Amino acid sequence: MSSTRNPGKVAGFLYLLLVLAGPVRIIYIPSKLIVEGNATATANNIGAHESLFRLGIVSVWAFMREEALRQMRSAAEHEDRTDKHNVTRGHPASS
Repeated sequence: MSSTRNPGKVAGFLYLLLVLAGPVRIIYIPSKLIVEGNATATANNIGAHESLFRLGIVSVWAFMREEALRQMRSAAEHEDRTDKHNVTRGHPASS
């Protein structure tokens, strides 16, 4: 099977990107953009480093999306286990 069709390799690559983007998102971007107590300087920094600001937004979006997908998978697995448990005890599965 080619690496582009292997979902495990694709997921691993995406997780690697998230791990590498984490310190950039948490440490580097805020230190370059945010000036504590000075909104004008912060706005000027955002204007001067627009691509860095956009990168920060995209990295936050990617993290939130991945976390939401993880929560949905976890909820679906829990529901599947509950349905199987109910069927084995003689209760009808929920629809």
